[in-house]
Amino acid sequence: TSTMRSNLYMFGSFICVDAMKRNANVYEWPYIGPTVLNDLNHIAVVCEAFCIAERLEAYQFVLKSMLQMAPNFDPNSIKVIFADEFLTQETITDAGLTNTRLVYDHYHLLDNVNKSIGPIYNEKYSQIFKDILNADTEYKFNVLVQQGREFCKDNSKAMKEINDIVDIKDQCIAYAIDNIPGSYGKRGSAHAEQNHSSIISIIGDYFTGELEDLLSILLERQKEKNKQFNTELAISFSDMLLIHQELQSSNAHPILIEASKNLSKISYNRFLKAYKESFKYTSNMLDDSTYVV
Repeated sequence: TSTMRSNLYMFGSFICVDAMKRNANVYEWPYIGPTVLNDLNHIAVVCEAFCIAERLEAYQFVLKSMLQMAPNFDPNSIKVIFADEFLTQETITDAGLTNTRLVYDHYHLLDNVNKSIGPIYNEKYSQIFKDILNADTEYKFNVLVQQGREFCKDNSKAMKEINDIVDIKDQCIAYAIDNIPGSYGKRGSAHAEQNHSSIISIIGDYFTGELEDLLSILLERQKEKNKQFNTELAISFSDMLLIHQELQSSNAHPILIEASKNLSKISYNRFLKAYKESFKYTSNMLDDSTYVV
C-alpha cells in the first residue's frame, strides 16, 4: 500500500525480517512481512507477502518486490537487516541490497544454542553465551570467549556453539552491531515477531481460512493502523508546536528550536537527552585539526 511504501521511505534504515510459519491459511503458506520502527516508536510493515515455503528464494523475492514497488527509494538507505540464521548475506546482496549488513537475532541464536546443548546443560552455560553476544567492545568479547572456552572445555557441543558464534561475530556481537550506522542499538528481529503476534491477535490462534479472506483481514488491519497512526501523529504534532513556541519565547538554544520544528515528540525527547548530556563532555582540537573528546 502507499502507507507501507511511505514507511520504507521514512524509516527504512533498518528492517526486521522473519517468516511466520504458524499455520494461518488453508495452504499453510508462511507469511513474510518486513517491518520497521516509525517515529512514534510503533511497528510498521513495508510490504506483506505469502510464499509457498520459507526458502532463500522467497526472502529474495520479497526484498526485490519491496524495492520494485518503491522505485524512488534508494536501496543504499537500508543499512542493516535483522533476521534469524536462515537468511544469508548473499541472499540480501543478490536482492539488490549491496550496502546492507545482515545481523542475526539474539533470541534465535540463544534458542538454537539451547536446542543444541540441551535445556539441562544450558542452565549452566546460558549466561556465558548471553555475555558473549552482548559484549560491547572487541576486547571484552575476546576475553569472554576465552573464559567461555575454558568453562565449556568438557562439553563439545558448547565448545562448538562458541566457535560458531566467533565465526559470525561481525553479524551478531553487540559491539559489531553498534558500529553499523542505523542499527539503533537493536539486538534482533523482535519487531517482525511483534508483527506476527499482532496478526494472530486479530485472526485468532486457529484461523486456517482461504488466502483471500486473510488478505482482506490484513488490509483492514492496515487501514485501522493508519487511522491510529494519523491520530497519534496529529497529537504529537500539536505537542511539538507548543514546545516549539515555548522554546522561541524563552530564547532557547537555536539547535533546540530547530529540533522542535523538525522532530516528532519521541525523537525530540531523545535529542534533548543527548543535548543535556553533551554538557558533561569537553573537546580539544589537535594540531592535525582532529578533536579529542
